[in-house]
Amino acid sequence: MALLLLIAVALPAVLYAFGQGLPLLLLLIAIYALNLLMAAWLWQARAVLALGTRACIFLTVDLLLCPPFAINLVRKITLQQQQAGDPLLFAREHFSASQFAALCALLAGRVRAELAADEPGGAHYLQLQSLYRRIEELAP
Repeated sequence: MALLLLIAVALPAVLYAFGQGLPLLLLLIAIYALNLLMAAWLWQARAVLALGTRACIFLTVDLLLCPPFAINLVRKITLQQQQAGDPLLFAREHFSASQFAALCALLAGRVRAELAADEPGGAHYLQLQSLYRRIEELAP
């Protein structure tokens, strides 16, 4: 949130009020300092986050070369995490019957659309067919 505020709020305000000069330089230093802190935290917490060295290097370079992309650091970390368990079974157990039925209808519609756009007989098509049958079996 701090980085978002620095980039989306403070940067335009400093540029409008002061233009170029020392205030802009100080703001850029603050943005990069925050990114350096996030990179240090990332390396310190990489074991807990189950990130390999290669992933940490990639994320660190991303943080330091393009500060606006650092706003999505949490998203980038979570995209690399593996999900434990089955999301459909989780939804069936934790959603109400009407919510789960709506989810199954939405997923079935999207899988049907993907099947219509995919070439029949390919590996991806067969995976989609299997997923569609599974959704239909679980649907209330």
